[in-house]
Amino acid sequence: MSDLGQSGKDDIQNSSPAGAASLRIEAVLEEAPQDGLTIDWLLAHFYDRSPEFLFLVLTPMAVLPATSTLAGALLLVVAGPLVFHQRRVFVPGFLARKKLSRAKVERDFRGLSAVLRYYESYAAKRPHPPARHHTRLVGIMVMTLAVALLVPLPLSNIMPALAVGAVALASLEQDGKLLILASLLAIVSLALVFVEVFSAYHAAHAVL
Repeated sequence: MSDLGQSGKDDIQNSSPAGAASLRIEAVLEEAPQDGLTIDWLLAHFYDRSPEFLFLVLTPMAVLPATSTLAGALLLVVAGPLVFHQRRVFVPGFLARKKLSRAKVERDFRGLSAVLRYYESYAAKRPHPPARHHTRLVGIMVMTLAVALLVPLPLSNIMPALAVGAVALASLEQDGKLLILASLLAIVSLALVFVEVFSAYHAAHAVL
């Protein structure tokens, strides 16, 4: 089992200034080995921000019905330590050492960096309070949303998946206002999933 990333309390988490997420990606890509890189290498270079980056990477996977259950299980694993103020990401050794194509990783991360830059340019014009001391809150929200992704009902995954992305972006950019909005989105999405599960249960009970 590979133990990757830095552990620590919120003071470690908040060592990265808000708006530095896209710059972090660019810096990591510049240092990436030409002959390929491993998950171990990626997480070691994202260190204290690795959980949020993984949340964002898993968000498109969570939106797709075919892979939402797997994404939910992975999100549970990544978010769990945050509840205890730990920012380590645990990855099995065989996965941590798996070689990834530099070209594919760079293409995917360039797309993510473009999204972050767009948000950062918008946020720069509208000052927002920093989101500090929120590691546990983020962990609890993502874990709860991940459980909702495990619900095997049509389209029940979309709102929780989008909420995961919003929470991850707010935490990554340390945007207090966005974190409040993401929390509201998470509550709404969980309520919708609950209603869908409740309706499905009563429909099945009526048939039986």
